[in-house]
Amino acid sequence: MINVMRGIWKIELGLLPFTLELFTATAVYVVLLGRKKNFLPRMIVVCLLLSQSPLCMAAFAPRAEPGTALFLYVLFCMTAFAEMIFGIWFCFEVRWEEALYCATCAYVTEHVAYCLRILLNELTDSKLFDSGNLWYFLLHAIIYLLAYQVVAKRLVQDRHYEAGVLYSAGLTLPVLFIVYIMSLFSSFRGLGWLHAVYALVCCLFILLSQCAQANRMRMQKELQQREQIWQQNKAHYEMAKETIEIVNRKCHDLKHQIQALKGIENVQKQRKVVESIEESVMIYETMKNTGNPILDTVLAEKGLLCKENAICLNVMADGKLLDFMDEIDLYTLFGNALDNAIEANLQVEPSGERYVNLQIREKANLVLIRMENPYHGEIRRLGEQLATTKPDKEVHGFGVKSIRHTVEKYGGQMKIETGNQIFVLRLMFPLA
Repeated sequence: MINVMRGIWKIELGLLPFTLELFTATAVYVVLLGRKKNFLPRMIVVCLLLSQSPLCMAAFAPRAEPGTALFLYVLFCMTAFAEMIFGIWFCFEVRWEEALYCATCAYVTEHVAYCLRILLNELTDSKLFDSGNLWYFLLHAIIYLLAYQVVAKRLVQDRHYEAGVLYSAGLTLPVLFIVYIMSLFSSFRGLGWLHAVYALVCCLFILLSQCAQANRMRMQKELQQREQIWQQNKAHYEMAKETIEIVNRKCHDLKHQIQALKGIENVQKQRKVVESIEESVMIYETMKNTGNPILDTVLAEKGLLCKENAICLNVMADGKLLDFMDEIDLYTLFGNALDNAIEANLQVEPSGERYVNLQIREKANLVLIRMENPYHGEIRRLGEQLATTKPDKEVHGFGVKSIRHTVEKYGGQMKIETGNQIFVLRLMFPLA
């Protein structure tokens, strides 16, 4: 009886490191996910559940035949994997397929550390990297930290895994299953180091391919959103163009009517009314004439917003220099830039100086565009991008991105300067 208990204890101690390794690897991939209510009690339930698998395996394995023991070990690994899937779903705000994908990535990461341990032990002809040693903990810490930085942070977006994770998991699981079966075969044949080589290659390929897949999906989603915004801008431009044409005709007609009314002798009150009407109509005569009708349309539309919000719009532009650009690209470029400038001005106190300065000129066979406006507060940068202050970050984050995309489309360069509460956008295009 004592020998049986010792055997059970030895087997349980041998299986416990695998459970802990898989649990820690899973933590790498769930740390960025949204948690469910009562997270701590749920986590305790999961930990109790995970602790039962090694205990059950240790209770049956000492009495089992070699073939049965192998079957029990495979069953233990599959059970631990299934429990991890359930634990992820039970504790975090994810779908079942996300939990499956997360557990799969965790198992692959754990297997990478396992393979490296075998290879390093083989190369050093020692057991320095066996469980319990200092090098064992250092190796796992490094592998899991790298997995978090290189893989997990790229796969998780908005506290969820990207759409299509079930398809990715479906491609990954068969490869992982084959690696696992060959791992068992190699271990029984005494070829653990050989298995470690090809398993390491396969596991790294799986993780890197998932990163590439996530990047492709993210780019595809961004392109779809950009196309949607482009279509919206196109429709907006057509409507704005038509509206400005109607306003121009009305202004022209009203101007002549008012001139005719002034020539008629009338009471003083009527004259003041006529002058008031003329003054209100003069708003539309402030439209810019840059030589480019698309740019004029944008400036007229945004100029009305500026006048309404006491923002001084100063334009010194040769619009003919922009004839090389597509109409919608031109409208989108300056529409986004002026929207950003107007929004920044609205954060400035009305008693302060509100303005937008726009310059478009040619120098050294280059088209130089400079837009300047004041801002209030602090502008945060995320790499080359600016952090939006708008609540709908997914859509509004495309303002600066859209400008940069248009600039790069025409072989130009973009530079943003901030300081002293002044924002400067510089664009440069080569002339053909």
